[in-house]
Amino acid sequence: MIEQKPHSQAGHLLARIGAWLQVVLLAELVLAFTGMKSAFAELGKSDASDLGTLSAAFGDVLRHTITGMRFSFIGLILLAMALFYHKYRRAWVWFFFVIAVLSACGLLYLLTVQLS
Repeated sequence: MIEQKPHSQAGHLLARIGAWLQVVLLAELVLAFTGMKSAFAELGKSDASDLGTLSAAFGDVLRHTITGMRFSFIGLILLAMALFYHKYRRAWVWFFFVIAVLSACGLLYLLTVQLS
């Protein structure tokens, strides 16, 4: 019978924080997409000479995207530390990845339905 080693508390904490930081990326991307949608809706309503409000909306979209990417990068570093340095291997990590992939597919589906 295979004897399992007890998992370190630090690896558990790093994995959980890293996983939650990946969720922040999805939330920021949703904010970015809704910001783009409202920016283009505003562009359709106004004339082409009103570029100040459009550039401000694009600035907000870029800020949301950059913030999400920063949190995601930090989360990936924490997950890598938990997996490789602390040797943390749990089943919930796989469930997390499946849920993240399904959420991303659902988000892409909603975006294609909204844009068509």
